[in-house]
Amino acid sequence: MPGRQAPALRRTAQTQVGYAAWARDCQSCPLKPQCCPGNQHRGRGLLRTEETEAMIAFRRKMATPGAQQQYRRRSRVIEFCHAWIKSKLGFRQFHLRRLAKVQTEMLWACLSYNFQQWIRLRKLQVAPATT
Repeated sequence: MPGRQAPALRRTAQTQVGYAAWARDCQSCPLKPQCCPGNQHRGRGLLRTEETEAMIAFRRKMATPGAQQQYRRRSRVIEFCHAWIKSKLGFRQFHLRRLAKVQTEMLWACLSYNFQQWIRLRKLQVAPATT
């Protein structure tokens, strides 16, 4: 089935290759009822995703029991910070543009979280000593 091929899109973890056929190419194709049963008037478009070697290696590493245990530990420690920043600070999207400003905005959010945790831990340390 001749057609036109879209350029490959390069991303860090995946390569996406798009293919689009003209409607006139699909109309004369004997496999059209199997290929696109709900599409009687337009051409066909496909997007194929291929993972890079780095992503395949990452998936292989994460399939090991040690990596899974470490990831479970990470979810208890790290993900709580993200949830706290989203819920308590209402930080769901950046309000500024450009990388330096976004980094500064995120720095303030992380500092707020760390300061709150420091206050909480100081109270826990002081309370048993006074009783």
